[in-house]
Amino acid sequence: SGMTSFFNFPASNSDGRIVNNIRKQSGAVLAGWLADHNAKIKEVDENAIDSVFLSNHDQGRSGAFFGNDISKTQLMVSTLMFAPGKVFLYYGEEIGMLGSGIDQNKRLGMLWQSDSKEGIPYNPSGADYTSQRNTSVADQEKDKTSLLNFYRLAASIRNKSTLYELGSVEAVDTGNDAIYMMKFSDDAGALYVIHN
Repeated sequence: SGMTSFFNFPASNSDGRIVNNIRKQSGAVLAGWLADHNAKIKEVDENAIDSVFLSNHDQGRSGAFFGNDISKTQLMVSTLMFAPGKVFLYYGEEIGMLGSGIDQNKRLGMLWQSDSKEGIPYNPSGADYTSQRNTSVADQEKDKTSLLNFYRLAASIRNKSTLYELGSVEAVDTGNDAIYMMKFSDDAGALYVIHN
């Protein structure tokens, strides 16, 4: 088609490769699949770049994928943020927003603050979701351990190297399926990312 990047739908959603392999603690399988997927798209077009995401406006939001299990949510986030290719976030993922069912519930207004409605967009007409967590950008900015600040830290680390997007990638066998490692490299060097 002449396009060099397509959204990686098999990796996304609550039943996608990232979430399923974290649930199963099969990290080596996930690392192998990400490396193989990238090799396959490079066979079609050597300039191909994967576009990885967790959820979008047509899917249930990723904040609900692991409920209140912050360690698994952080593992999901770090897997996304250090996946090969381009990384896409659906607004609200960085604060753990929820929303599922009808499309309007997946497109709720961004929660900028919880103590005031000022600056909060109206929800789409017909939205009936009532289970939204009472957290906001303003709340999470104050908490160094918040999901928002975890996303920010991961993004700041990722932004220090172009290898995640432009380097070659391979899975590294750690001998332990729950611990998975990816190697990103080019002619100038390599970096390793370990997930546990």
